[in-house]
Amino acid sequence: DVWSDWATVTATVDFPAPAIPTLTVTAYDASGSITVAVSNVDPTGTQPAVVSTDIYLRVGDSGDGDRMATGLDPGATWVYDTPGSGIDYEFLARVWAADGAWSESEWTA
Repeated sequence: DVWSDWATVTATVDFPAPAIPTLTVTAYDASGSITVAVSNVDPTGTQPAVVSTDIYLRVGDSGDGDRMATGLDPGATWVYDTPGSGIDYEFLARVWAADGAWSESEWTA
């Protein structure tokens, strides 16, 4: 048998990210909760559709935050029902495409 030498090829794959979502954050004093509504824009060009959403929360305006919800439907609304009084919170949405590509909103208070 005659065999050739092994050949190695490195391929870099760049998946387009979904469109950047926007957040609307609303505090409800009567119920002591905060509602985070995610808005997704329709994909354009090669942008993939959003298939799921994760919500992150941080106290103040620094740090990476903590993931509070995962696998939410696109355009979901999530309720934070245990906020502390007098604490400033910020929220971020990370949206995912079926191929694993993702994009993030801005931190929103």
